[in-house]
Amino acid sequence: MGPPPHAPRRAAAAAAGAGGAAASCFARAADARALTRAIKACSDWREVRERLDAAGGAANHIHIAAAVTHCAQLLARRGAGGAGGGGGDACRAWMADAAARLAGNRLPDCAPRQISNVLWALASAGCRPPAPVAAALLGALEARMLPRGAGGGGGGGGEGGGANCSSSSSGGGGGGGSQMGAPGPQDLSNAIWAAAAMGQDPGARWAQAFWAAAEAALPEFGPQELSNALHAAAVLGRAPPARLHAPLLSAVAAAWGGGGGGGIGGSAGAQRPAPPPPQAVANTLWALATLGLPPPPPRQLAALLAASRGALAGMSQSSREGAGRGGACCHPGWQAVLGAAHNQPASLGLSL
Repeated sequence: MGPPPHAPRRAAAAAAGAGGAAASCFARAADARALTRAIKACSDWREVRERLDAAGGAANHIHIAAAVTHCAQLLARRGAGGAGGGGGDACRAWMADAAARLAGNRLPDCAPRQISNVLWALASAGCRPPAPVAAALLGALEARMLPRGAGGGGGGGGEGGGANCSSSSSGGGGGGGSQMGAPGPQDLSNAIWAAAAMGQDPGARWAQAFWAAAEAALPEFGPQELSNALHAAAVLGRAPPARLHAPLLSAVAAAWGGGGGGGIGGSAGAQRPAPPPPQAVANTLWALATLGLPPPPPRQLAALLAASRGALAGMSQSSREGAGRGGACCHPGWQAVLGAAHNQPASLGLSL
């Protein structure tokens, strides 16, 4: 017996419906990407606000994160009162409101990069959102720092594609390999730096998740990311577990110009990274000592310092003395080793 007469019509209707849904999904994704680009093209924070308001319900988590981040960039470009003359305070207030909107019910859709970008934007702009908002953002990132199956989630990536569309329609944006997976070095560094800058201690459990995620990504950290992360951890008083002491020193050595790679995406055959900025050197040594890491032997520390000798030579005498007074030299164990390291030959190889 053949199919009933109406079966072909039903199949055709179902196929047409599926095709229409796919076309609608791709159209929404294209519109979403266009909105992201329009937000990033704004030259005034008020334009950003107007774009987001005009989008209404079509604005998703990616658009809100892009808006907050772009406003911080506008403030940085135009100075403390920037983004439209004397509108700095108004801009920061709107950024806090937008972050609260994101934290309301959209965090489950966010990728690590979007969350860390918003945290960085708020902190760098001098914006202090309500404590529950900051805690929600940090908590959402903590969930993504946990291993898969332990409460972590991916979140939506891309440039504004709808959450219900296929991944192929999400578009590109963000980079760093952390859009749909675990947070990368930049995400981790930005997040803990923001927490310290905002005076928001995320707590012991968050710190435990942070160090576990950092351990997995240590070979990819660059010198500035390491400096920012270590300095922020020291400010917050969140020391790494003892098992990370040696790997952290090795990561610093690699990022500062030796040890087989260093830098983001570095490898044994990669080009040696540029010397770290002088302030990063001082901050890193202070952080390592403050966090309770035992100093390496003088010969190894001398090799570590040799990698940044050019950067340190560019510091004025008063800057070097200030870094010494407020840095690792304040810690007796490090003070002795630094003194011994100073007498080691500058030509030592860098190997920790």
